Amino acid sequence: MEEALCNEITEKTLLYQVTPEDASAFDGGRVDLLLRHRMGLSRREISHAKFTPDGVMLGRKEAESGKLMFRRVNVKERAVCGSILKVILTAPDQGKVLPSPGALDILYEDEDIIALNKPAGIVSHPAHGHFRDTMANRLAARLNCAEAQTIRLIGRLDQDTSGVLLFAKTKAAALRLSRQRQAGELQKHYLALAKINQLDPRYYALDRVLAIDLPIGAVPGELMKQRITEPPLGKRAVTRYRILSAENGIALLMATPETGRTHQIRVHFAAIGAPLIGDSLYGGERHREGIGRAMLHAWKLKLLLPFSEKPLEITAPLPDDFTFYSKRTKQLRFELAQTGNYSVSDDIQNEFI
Repeated sequence: MEEALCNEITEKTLLYQVTPEDASAFDGGRVDLLLRHRMGLSRREISHAKFTPDGVMLGRKEAESGKLMFRRVNVKERAVCGSILKVILTAPDQGKVLPSPGALDILYEDEDIIALNKPAGIVSHPAHGHFRDTMANRLAARLNCAEAQTIRLIGRLDQDTSGVLLFAKTKAAALRLSRQRQAGELQKHYLALAKINQLDPRYYALDRVLAIDLPIGAVPGELMKQRITEPPLGKRAVTRYRILSAENGIALLMATPETGRTHQIRVHFAAIGAPLIGDSLYGGERHREGIGRAMLHAWKLKLLLPFSEKPLEITAPLPDDFTFYSKRTKQLRFELAQTGNYSVSDDIQNEFI
C-alpha cells in the first residue's frame, strides 16, 4: 500500500477511446492532435510523455483472445476508431517536502486532489524557517512515504488564515488547476471581520458587490509586508467583496480576490480604512478580547475537477473564534450551526458566489 501511495503522487495515467469523428476532425486521428484537443494535454506534457518509457501508447483488442494489447507509438501516427490512447504523465523530482506527523481535517479527496481544513497558526508550505511544521509536511506524512515527497500547493494561505487549502497529487492535475486559476474558473471565497470606523465612504454599501482595484507591492526591506504602490513597483490587484452585516464599527465581509498578490485581502481592506480585526501587521487590533490572529477564513473553494471538469464546491466550517465574533454582528447571513453547515441567501448566492 505504501508503494501505491508514493506512486500516486508522482504519476498519472490517462485513457481516451478514439471516436469516428476524430479521423475527420484531427487529420485522420493523428495522435499528437488527439493528445492536445481531446485529452487536454499541454505541449510540454506531450513532449515529456514522448520521452517517458511507454509514455504514449495505443491499445487494440486482439481478435482471438479479446485482450487489450498496448504498443508504444510515435505521436505523428494515426489512431483508428475504437483504439485506446494511453498516456503516462510523470513529474520531475522537485519541490520535495519532508514528512512530519500532525492532525489533518480532510474536506475532500480523490486520486488527483486533496483539500484540507487549515487551522489558523499553521504555515501552509515550507518557507522562511518553517521546514517541518507545515500543512504540507503533515500531508507528506499522511501519504505514508518515508522519503521526501513532491507536494503541490494550489493557492497558499497566510499563517493566520484558516480554511480551505488545496493540494494537487500529480503534476498533471496541478497544471490544469493552475490554468483554471488563470482563467478565473478556480475561485476562493473568504469571510473576514473588519473594523470600519474609518472606512472610506466610497467603499461602503450593504448587500452590494463592490471592488477594490489598487496595485500592491512589497515594502522595501521587509520580508513579507506589502503596501499599496503604483507600477512598476506595484502589480495590479483586484478584490471583489460584499459587506454582509455591520454593527458597532465591525463588519462581516465576503471577499473574492481576482488576483493572487501576497496578503491581498489584508492590504486592500487596510488601504480603504477597514483593517481586519486582529491583523496587527496592517493596523488591526490584536489580542482584543482574546483575538490572537487576523480574522480571515477561506470559506469556500469553487473549481472544476482536473480531468472530468465536473464542477466542485468545497466548504470549510467556521472555526470557533470566527463564529464567536461573527455572531456579534447584526443581520448575520449565515446559519451558524454546530454541524458546520451554512446557507447563504439567494441574492448573495446568485450575484456573488
